[in-house]
Order: sequence, then C-alpha cells, then structure tokens
Amino acid sequence: MIEAERLLLAGALEDPENQTFVLLSDSCVTLYSFSYICKYLMASPRSFLDSWMAAFLIFELS
Repeated sequence: MIEAERLLLAGALEDPENQTFVLLSDSCVTLYSFSYICKYLMASPRSFLDSWMAAFLIFELS
C-alpha cells in the first residue's frame, strides 16, 4: 500500500460513521458494473480482504 493510500485510510478510520471500506486499483478491469459490485459488497457480511489473505497463505504454504 502506498503512503497516500495509508494516509487516506487512517483519516477515514478516525470517523466513527465509516463502517465499510473498498480499495480499488486503477489497473484492474472489473467484469461487472460498479453498481453491481457496490451492491454485492455492501450486502455481503464477509471480509474479502480476509478471504484474499487466506488464499495467499494457502498458496504460500503449499
């Protein structure tokens, strides 16, 4: 994560009104529209960062 991204996230974490964060890359192309992805992420109780970390650890350990 670059420094600017860390600073933005740190500032957002100080606001108790913020409950959900989505970090997007400008180099990724999505297969679905932004509104579809937004609705899907907001409706899910799951942390996708945690699922990425689990997949990364499984890959590293094998």
